[in-house]
Amino acid sequence: MLDKEETVILVPAWGHQAAPELQPGRRKTSFDPRDAAEVAALHAILAEMTKTCFDKDVVLDLIVEHTRALTGASGAAIALAEGGQVVCRATDGPTVPDLGVGVETDAGLSGRCLGTGQIQRCDDTETDRRVDKDTCRQLGIRSLCVVPLAKGGAVIGILEAQSSRAFAFRERDTAMLQRMANLVLLAISRERELKVRRVVHEPEKGPRFWHILTLLAAGTLIVAAGWLLWLVWAAS
Repeated sequence: MLDKEETVILVPAWGHQAAPELQPGRRKTSFDPRDAAEVAALHAILAEMTKTCFDKDVVLDLIVEHTRALTGASGAAIALAEGGQVVCRATDGPTVPDLGVGVETDAGLSGRCLGTGQIQRCDDTETDRRVDKDTCRQLGIRSLCVVPLAKGGAVIGILEAQSSRAFAFRERDTAMLQRMANLVLLAISRERELKVRRVVHEPEKGPRFWHILTLLAAGTLIVAAGWLLWLVWAAS
């Protein structure tokens, strides 16, 4: 049971069709191995998401790991809105903040992405006025791309990739980050679905459990009362 707004995962390059080399009647074209790598990553993430022992944090960790590997980024992070703040919930790499660290919502590319709900990309931190050049130098960041996590018209977080190289992210990387962002939203929906199921089922199990305990206690009292009556009768 997902939300009304279905999360769509766009598969790379050739969509749901067979790869160009496998399509009948088409001349063989070059196949980018990154497509196969992304398909494998999507499969691994979805497999983890459909486990009965689903853990959202494990899925988010997988997403940032694959995001970093597929883009060649120095670091990748997922930050989600929690209690009035936007906090890092999954990180991978030396350039990104630690888990639990808050993200600035009114400055930098992260703040712009959260405020506008639009993708923000910086090709060179040395020349882009939207970023703090000195901070980027300290962290070893030369380029970055930030994708919004939007649900129901509201931005609930961001997925960010950072690189120590200038001009590291292209349109292909931006599209891949959007697909990974869709997986983050799917994981959030999955967690919400499981919580709803627990809320629906627990009220049924709870009263039944206490009812059984009550019957057992009543039975014990009846047996004890019977023994007492027998002892009184025997003594007389």
